[in-house]
Amino acid sequence: MINKGLYFHPGKQKVIKSYAYVSNLNHQLLSIISAETSLVNKETYYLGDPPIDAYKWMNSFSKNLNGTDIKIIPRFFIKVLALFGD
Repeated sequence: MINKGLYFHPGKQKVIKSYAYVSNLNHQLLSIISAETSLVNKETYYLGDPPIDAYKWMNSFSKNLNGTDIKIIPRFFIKVLALFGD
């Protein structure tokens, strides 16, 4: 979609995404499971890569693929299109 110029980012507000490579995620999970219970009991863990701003991430793809920034569409316009889609 980015390479064809068909990806549009929803508004100027940050859209935060978290991703994870499956092997890394499995390693993290196995480390927690095999850890001593006293170290991990009643703890909260967020697995995966640190959250990132989706626009910055997608825009870097766009710049590398075709040398242009991703187009931003106002959220209001997307909501209106969604109403017509319903």
